[in-house]
Amino acid sequence: MKKNILKSLCEITDYISPRSHLVLGLDFDGTLVPIQDVPSSVFIGNKMRSLLNVLSKRENITIAIISGRSLDDLIEKVGLGDVVYAGNHGLNIMGPGLRKIDINALQKQQTVEKAFVLCKNLANKFSGIFLEDKTLTFSIHYRHLNPKNVQELYLSLKNMVSELGDLVIKTGKCVFEIYPAVETNKFTAFSWVTTQIGDDTNIGKIYLGDDDTDEDVFRSLKDGICVKVGQKENSYSNYFVKDPIEVEEFLSWLSQHDFGLMPSNS
Repeated sequence: MKKNILKSLCEITDYISPRSHLVLGLDFDGTLVPIQDVPSSVFIGNKMRSLLNVLSKRENITIAIISGRSLDDLIEKVGLGDVVYAGNHGLNIMGPGLRKIDINALQKQQTVEKAFVLCKNLANKFSGIFLEDKTLTFSIHYRHLNPKNVQELYLSLKNMVSELGDLVIKTGKCVFEIYPAVETNKFTAFSWVTTQIGDDTNIGKIYLGDDDTDEDVFRSLKDGICVKVGQKENSYSNYFVKDPIEVEEFLSWLSQHDFGLMPSNS
């Protein structure tokens, strides 16, 4: 049975303490901030930003925020300089001394743009959806769509993707995302950030996320701590927290302990 990580802090201490470095991966919407109907209306709280700032300035901790938002949007929303940002579920990554973009995704960008134009017609057909252009990907938000029409919308998208090729549909909380057919996902992004720290194999890994796309990390991260934010059933995570408020509590606890972490020799 999954345990609330706030009730398992002794176990987390035992996991972190022997490590030379800690990589803390975090989703954004639904994890650092509550989900809002309109993504542009979301703002990170001052306390949450302060905690991230404190943790990111530690020599032996790397903060990686991995989100479906575009890279520029994510950087603007968080606004911290010592954090690694991965936008579009990891298709483009930027941080101190780091820069990576998925070349295969760039090569499929024209197909994504064609799909976006076609989906504008769907917005006229399905009242209550709106499109969010994120350049390398785009989202179709359907929080205000009649639930009876969600399946029809999905089938329309599925047919479009099948006709265009080189695209996949990712599902999230009241959102469908049109994504280039590439191997990059949140897990590969998190793993890449970890490898940039050095060859030290004694690196601790903790990842918190609430969305379906975070399950890619939970499913594949065998040597780390995976924390589901929200509904914990049917998740590959090994711990959970209830909501972003408890995420903040966990980050506050992390910020108050050094765990005896030693800087990596690399």
